[in-house]
Amino acid sequence: MQLDIRTLGVKDARLLIALRREALETEPLAFAASPADDVALVMESVHSFLEKPDTQAVYGSFDRADLVGMIGLFKHTKMKQRHKAAIWGMYVQPGFRRRGVGRALLAAAIDHARTWSVDQLQLSVTESAVAAKQLYEAAGFRAWGAEPRAASATVERALHGGAPPCPRPQQLRMKAAQQCVAADARERRAAERER
Repeated sequence: MQLDIRTLGVKDARLLIALRREALETEPLAFAASPADDVALVMESVHSFLEKPDTQAVYGSFDRADLVGMIGLFKHTKMKQRHKAAIWGMYVQPGFRRRGVGRALLAAAIDHARTWSVDQLQLSVTESAVAAKQLYEAAGFRAWGAEPRAASATVERALHGGAPPCPRPQQLRMKAAQQCVAADARERRAAERER
């Protein structure tokens, strides 16, 4: 399979919304958002964040004209958090998993974060997403915390037909190991100070 990974633009908004909806409906416990409240399903919101390359980016993987995978990235803009960026919304359609699509999308997001000169790159992953966790760890991410009951019990019961799931989902907070992003940012800053 020839991987076609590229930054999504406003012209890709409809494809992005369709894939994001599929992700939320297919893997409901993998995401903090739901189809009822996700801003990435609202055309105006999608246009807005796709037009802000200084603080947001979404990469897509295409099979011909079909969007089959996505990953989002945003840079924090608050004064005390500008040193951080976060990955969101990683999803690859089941038929394209285990083909390097997720790895290529993650690499694109990490490379993009490097252009922002951030010190820290973070993401969240549910403990039940074993393959995703392994992918993130292979890319240098390490767990730094866990959020028990990351999805509300009410939502969990609705998703599982009234019965509580076992085990309850827990989100692991992960950040990129220093060598992935922070070292590059520190080196750039040191070089700028020397000039």
